[in-house]
Amino acid sequence: MLAKKKVRKLILIACSNAEKQKGTLLHALWECPRVSPIWNSVLSFTGGWLKFKLPESPRLCLLGHRSEVPQLDKAAFRVLNTGLVTCARLILMLWKEPRTPTLKMWRERLIENAACEKMLGRLNCKNEAVTEQWDSLHSYYPYKDQRTNIKDVKSRKQFQNWII
Repeated sequence: MLAKKKVRKLILIACSNAEKQKGTLLHALWECPRVSPIWNSVLSFTGGWLKFKLPESPRLCLLGHRSEVPQLDKAAFRVLNTGLVTCARLILMLWKEPRTPTLKMWRERLIENAACEKMLGRLNCKNEAVTEQWDSLHSYYPYKDQRTNIKDVKSRKQFQNWII
């Protein structure tokens, strides 16, 4: 009974981003005007990286439902799912803050996660396809300044260590 009350309270939260309207969890993670741009940017970036048109679907982005992208192989889907989970975590981390998540913030967290995912891919899968998918990240930067001018020293060091 207590758990039901907590869930109901969580679902009926007031959205601080949409004029104090009551929203659902789906609204907070997907429909809210503050989070829509980050999802669009992440899907665009990841779709370009994987060379695949990704649907803008909460079923794919929030639940990781494979039926939305049946054409992707297992390694590519694993990379995609890591990127989407990273985005959802970023949204949750900044949920109550006035600032909105950005693509730069997402990329920094993805680079941190990529090193772990690459290592796990080598250990668990014994499949080079996963490693190759992650290796293709550093060669894919559709924006000029992202590849040649990483301003943050911490990010630059993480990026260089990750490539090696």
